[in-house]
Amino acid sequence: MYMGKTGPKQKLNEEQIASLYHQYKTDRYLSVYALGKRVCIGDSTLDRYFKKYFGESYRSTDKQRLLKLKPSEIEEICKLYRDGEPIKNIADKFRIDKSTVLDHIKKNGFKVRLPGGQIKYELPDSAKTMTKEKAYILGVMCGDGSVYKNKQNSRKIVLSVSDKDFATEFARCLKTVYGIEPIVSEAKRHWPEGKNWSNAWEARIFSKQAYEDILSYDSFKTESWKVPEIIFQSSVEIKTSFLRGFFDSEGCVSFRRIRAVSINSDGTNQIGDILKSLNIKYRIKCKQKEKSNWQDQKIVDITGIQNLRTYKDLIGFSIRRKQEKLSIMLNNYQKTQKTHEEVLELKEKMFELRKQNLSYPQISKQLGIGVNTVWMYINNKHKTTEPNVQLFSEKE
Repeated sequence: MYMGKTGPKQKLNEEQIASLYHQYKTDRYLSVYALGKRVCIGDSTLDRYFKKYFGESYRSTDKQRLLKLKPSEIEEICKLYRDGEPIKNIADKFRIDKSTVLDHIKKNGFKVRLPGGQIKYELPDSAKTMTKEKAYILGVMCGDGSVYKNKQNSRKIVLSVSDKDFATEFARCLKTVYGIEPIVSEAKRHWPEGKNWSNAWEARIFSKQAYEDILSYDSFKTESWKVPEIIFQSSVEIKTSFLRGFFDSEGCVSFRRIRAVSINSDGTNQIGDILKSLNIKYRIKCKQKEKSNWQDQKIVDITGIQNLRTYKDLIGFSIRRKQEKLSIMLNNYQKTQKTHEEVLELKEKMFELRKQNLSYPQISKQLGIGVNTVWMYINNKHKTTEPNVQLFSEKE
């Protein structure tokens, strides 16, 4: 045994050389260099063995072997590259040179990414203009959207959600604003463990310029995001588009209400300020954390048929299931709306249920009337001349 460039080496006998040669010939992806590393022998030494015993040099065959990729393999290489996989990882997976990967990428019309991972795009001049599509993107960034910069200096904007139509709408807005074709793909979710999650839909673009443009408005961190100042100064169309992005991310439709939940107190109050500017009344409540490692939550509630109608007409949802649920809820709301005289007949029942320690929402659900209506009639705050008047406070 002796020491060589790759570590301790030993002389090989004919049987060992034959075994290595067999591995080399049967594995079309295995190069002499990689094979030599397995047995701590340099590629030049192994080449001499092959030449001596089999009359063949890897230098004349390896290049041909590496270029003989099947069409399905080339297609997979392009798909991996399109999805953001680094060239080195692709080369390692197929046991080919990085230059071979680049050749196939270029032949298939893909733009080559810079070493940091992003493709160099020139953003259109309109990318700096505040449009309804850009406002929607910023609204999503206050919710489920994210910006990333990894160790390889690759920068991306990404949204990963369960609704395909949400991811598709986000991708459409990204393309409209930045002129870059986003990647929309389905991915299996593994976190948190122990739950049978449905697959997620992901929309993303790789662009340093787009990444920096987004961060010029805010950092959009979960605990500290803020509504960009330009949104407050913009038209109704811009405000409603921003809110639609936010409520697509954080909003839900429940019994006679639209609700959004966040752990960001200041950001939630700013959402309320935009709703107020659109003449949509709301409540903001605080839910105390249930576990020590959780955080307090701020809840935005929009209730009352007039406020819900205004939300539907001005803002709405891009997610079809949420929009349909809102329409059904409003339709049922109109059918079950009670007059002042009908509510008065239920007043005695309200007091009975209240004595049983039922909450206002529980009484509301049991009797089929609004939570605020229950509160007003129990506390004698109702107005007899205006049936079904809803009492709202802008912040609680």
